[in-house]
Amino acid sequence: MTHHLPVRFSISTGSESTILERGEYKARPALERDIEDIAASMRPADMREVAAISGQTPREALEHSFELSSLCRTLCYRDTPLIMYGTCEVSEFSGVVWGLGSTALDDHVMGFLRVSKAEVETLQAHYEQIFNFVHADNELHLKWVEYVGFTLFDPVIHESGETVIPIQRSR
Repeated sequence: MTHHLPVRFSISTGSESTILERGEYKARPALERDIEDIAASMRPADMREVAAISGQTPREALEHSFELSSLCRTLCYRDTPLIMYGTCEVSEFSGVVWGLGSTALDDHVMGFLRVSKAEVETLQAHYEQIFNFVHADNELHLKWVEYVGFTLFDPVIHESGETVIPIQRSR
């Protein structure tokens, strides 16, 4: 017989933010200081994707995304930022979703997966659809977007010349 220890799971909402806690994991509104923590140790696959598609450094990509996002969040293990993500509004009905993680995320896959679906719902809360592109070589990211309910489309050549997979999640 398997015994499971109880895991604290709570969602706290305020007038401006939502905090989701599950055990030692906390998804909260992103702070500007999270940019440095994640940029300093960005996952190699995320760095390649950022460089190939936007030509930006990890710091530039995070700063740009943080500034443009209508909603920007960070998942932490204890107080260590693991991944920063958000949604940039395109129209009243749609937004571009993004996420960039640190190498520490690789050590916390199960914790990340446990909060992923709820956090994607938070990112999509005000939109009929969210979308973006994933670099065709980023197999792990492609598996994750399918897991959280995105539809993957046929590969296309991005304006950067890179092969990408369009992704979309609709209500």
